[in-house]
Amino acid sequence: MLHFAPYSTFSILALVICFALVCVFEFVNGFHDTANAVATVIYTNSLKPRTAVIWSGLMNFVGVLLGGISVAYGLVELLPADVLSPPMATLPYRC
Repeated sequence: MLHFAPYSTFSILALVICFALVCVFEFVNGFHDTANAVATVIYTNSLKPRTAVIWSGLMNFVGVLLGGISVAYGLVELLPADVLSPPMATLPYRC
């Protein structure tokens, strides 16, 4: 098993790449969330499309600020502990 120092160049680069990929995924996923959230109010003419999209974006932002990561923690609580951190095989440590 490979071990990298926490502040090595590789570790920092891997962290930056992962963060960029998460941001890209969330940006693209936002398109789908907004489309699903506003489809009914636009179809029924309850709101004009521009107003519906603005409200959707605003409420998504407010939801993140108020809800934070409570949903993620709620889902983690449903999972058994062995699924979250499976036992590792003990191998001799070699430098």
